[in-house]
Amino acid sequence: MSAYKQIACGLHDIIEDRIVRRVECEVVYRLQEGAAERFYTGRLLDVYAKDGAEFVLLEGEVRVRLDWLLRVDEVDFV
Repeated sequence: MSAYKQIACGLHDIIEDRIVRRVECEVVYRLQEGAAERFYTGRLLDVYAKDGAEFVLLEGEVRVRLDWLLRVDEVDFV
């Protein structure tokens, strides 16, 4: 696994806002560096740290490293 690259605080705030408000959002992400883009529509359930990286938990038990998020709603993360 590649080294975790911390995301900007403002982007982290966007994730936390979606979790607290329990709203559906559109997410584009990768499951690993260089992998194909995946698309998700639904709720973000939790954000947490593990093994030196931060993750967001999506409905359906999908976990995505924050530095592999490409877009949440209309906000680009890259």
